[in-house]
Amino acid sequence: MAAIDLAEFTEETLQTHTGDTAYTTKFTVAAANWVANATYLVIVTARVGGSDNSDLFGWKMNRATGGDIVDSEQFLEPAAVSGGVAKPQTYRWWGIYDVPATAENINFQMKTNDGANTAAADAISLIKLRLDDDLTEDTEWRFDEDTSDTTLTTSDVTFADTGSFTPGTPTDHRLILALFRVAVNDVTHNHDFVLEESIAGGSFAAIGGRGSAEGENLDDIRLYAWGWVDDSGSSGSRQYRIRVSDDESGTQSTHLYSSIFVLEVNAFESHDEDLVTTPLVGDAGLQVLNALAAYSATTTGDHLVLTMQNVDLGSVNSRWNKGLEIDDVDADADFLSQQSGSGHDVSDKIPWLRARVKSLSTTAQKVEQVGSGLPVQGAYDERMLLVLSAELAAAPPAGAGKIIIQNAA
Repeated sequence: MAAIDLAEFTEETLQTHTGDTAYTTKFTVAAANWVANATYLVIVTARVGGSDNSDLFGWKMNRATGGDIVDSEQFLEPAAVSGGVAKPQTYRWWGIYDVPATAENINFQMKTNDGANTAAADAISLIKLRLDDDLTEDTEWRFDEDTSDTTLTTSDVTFADTGSFTPGTPTDHRLILALFRVAVNDVTHNHDFVLEESIAGGSFAAIGGRGSAEGENLDDIRLYAWGWVDDSGSSGSRQYRIRVSDDESGTQSTHLYSSIFVLEVNAFESHDEDLVTTPLVGDAGLQVLNALAAYSATTTGDHLVLTMQNVDLGSVNSRWNKGLEIDDVDADADFLSQQSGSGHDVSDKIPWLRARVKSLSTTAQKVEQVGSGLPVQGAYDERMLLVLSAELAAAPPAGAGKIIIQNAA
C-alpha cells in the first residue's frame, strides 16, 4: 500500500489589502510543493470580508505563470460589517490543477473596488490531493466542467454533466463535489442550483439539497462549492449533473461556470462518512451537525476531513459559527470562534464547504461537524462529514489517465 500526496497549507493570520483596486497576493503555495506535469484536486476555503457593506470586494486564485484561474473569482458586496471584517463571508473553491512542465507558485489574491476600503481574509486553507500518480482518470476519478456564459431561465437547465458511466464497483461509495459560479443581474431574484444523481438510468434526484441565493449588488459574482457522498450501495450506472435556474422572469442571472468531480472513496484504505438530511433548527448553543462516534484508521496518518452544511437561513443576514471537533476538542478554531456566512433574503438556502487535513490514529476517535449561533428561524438542512485517509486501499494502478486542462486565463 502507498500514501497519496495529500497536504494542507494554511495562513491563520488576518490578511488585509487597501490603497488601490488591483488584485494583490496574500498567500502563496510555492512551486516547490507541486510536482511538474502532475494533476491535483485543489480545495481552497477561507473566511473573507470587507470594510464597507455598500461596496464590492474580490478574492480569487492565481497561477504565477499560467494566469488567473477564472472560475475561482468571487466578487461581491458583504452582507454586513461589524468592526471592519468581524462578520465575514466564506470563500470556497475547488478545481483540477495541471502543473506545467516548470512548476509555479499558486496564489490566493484579494482586491477592493475602492482603494479607500479594506479587503480581508483569514483562516485560509489550500489542500492538494494528487490524482495522476496513484489514481486513474475515469476509473477512480472523473471530472466535467461547463464554461458557458448562459442567461438563466425560470426552468432548470443542465450545465456540468458527467454523462452516464458504470463504476468499477457500483456499490462502493463515491464523493461528488460541485461548483457553480454566477453573475447577478437583478438583486431581487434568487438563483437556484442543485446537484442531481441518476442510478442505473433511473430518474434524477437531488443529493446534498437544493441551493438558492439572492445577490446584493448588480456586479456580484457569486461562487458556491458543495458536495455529497453516494452511499446508496446500489448497482448499475451513475450520472451526476448540475441544474440551475432563476426564480423570476425579467432580468435574470448568468451561469458563468460549473463543474463536477467524482472520487471513488473505496480506493482509499480508511474512510467513513455521516450524511444527514433531517433539518436541525438553529440554536445559540453548540450543536452537533454530523458525528462519527468512533473512527479508527487502519494506518495512523493524514486524512482529508470534508464537511458541508446546506443552511436554510430563515432571516436576512443570518450568521453562525461553523467548526470541526475531534474528541470534543476544537480542530478548526479560526472558524468556530468567528461568525461567518450570510444571505440577503429570508428564502436563501446556501451550502458551505470546508476542508481540513488532520492526522488520525488507529485508536477510535470521535469526529464531529459542529455549529452554533444560527438564529432559530434558520435550520441546518443537508449535512455531510467525510473522513478519508491518505493511505490507498491497494497498490497504485498501472498508468495514469489523460490530463484535463483546467479553465484558466
